[in-house]
Amino acid sequence: MGCNDNEEENSSPTFKVISASTSLPAIGGTGEIELSVVGDYVVTSTEEWCAPVLSGNKVLLTISANEDITGRNALIEICMGTESTVVPVTQLGAIFSTNFPAFYNFSTTGERKAYYLKSNLPYEIKYDSKWLSHKVEGDSVIERKNHPGHYQMWKNTTNLFFLPNHL
Repeated sequence: MGCNDNEEENSSPTFKVISASTSLPAIGGTGEIELSVVGDYVVTSTEEWCAPVLSGNKVLLTISANEDITGRNALIEICMGTESTVVPVTQLGAIFSTNFPAFYNFSTTGERKAYYLKSNLPYEIKYDSKWLSHKVEGDSVIERKNHPGHYQMWKNTTNLFFLPNHL
């Protein structure tokens, strides 16, 4: 980062930041930095996930989703001649929390099991069989057994598996 240092220092600033919307959720989106005047700015970011584009007197930011659990930061440097300013951008980390047990046993048709699932990123629940269905209610997922028979359900660290138990 750095502006053109070859020109003489200007004693009075020619631009300033009027407003900045630079705190974003984990899902990403857009941010904006409004500058006091339209000018011939050079705008750079310290991070690839934060892409700035100059549009008139605004710096428009495109922020990609943060799938890591830790938040992250970038710096946007805005330069015009020898003058510069730096605006920080922050983004929350991903949240995915559940109390889904390692094992569920479904024994009766219509039986329901509920568990907590909280995420600030989109998620999808899929099944390979029709014997189980679900619905999401707030931060809860309710599983329902649809067919007769005895079934078991378990998970590993990345996938939920729903398989019939033929014992």
